[in-house]
Amino acid sequence: MVFSSTTFLLAFLPLVAILYYICPRKLRNALLLVFSLLFYGWGEPKYILIMLFSTVFDYCNGLAIGHFRAKGREGGAKAVLIVSVVGNLAILGFFKYTDFAIENLNGLLGTAIPALGLLLKGVEQGLEAGEVVAPCGSACDGVPVQLRVAAGVKCQVIRLDGVVA
Repeated sequence: MVFSSTTFLLAFLPLVAILYYICPRKLRNALLLVFSLLFYGWGEPKYILIMLFSTVFDYCNGLAIGHFRAKGREGGAKAVLIVSVVGNLAILGFFKYTDFAIENLNGLLGTAIPALGLLLKGVEQGLEAGEVVAPCGSACDGVPVQLRVAAGVKCQVIRLDGVVA
């Protein structure tokens, strides 16, 4: 389900909004957590455990930051913030780029290390040397950009709902 789909706009969003406003205030965050997991799990349910881990990790880091700030220890709060950012980037990097790195390593060194199959998938497109693609991070609006791929190195572009990443 994507934000612009009719399922989201005409069913999911109105249902969540109605339930949110009739739900007691103390339960609203739990309601949003459950529906967020449902929304993100809709497309790829096997990643729900990663999302739960990341949610608990960030929640605990937020509590720790609040604890340090309440005691006037801004240095501790900044350290926890750094741990949180690095931890989230490590999770993203591991699940998104490990297979990409293994495939490139195999191509460069001629090894046969098996891919782990961890890629957070969108619509994958393998590129050949000199193919034209939209610039990374921008909408695919037909603006041609030359991408040069070195021989023997695999380049991977993941397209998620019109955005190339």
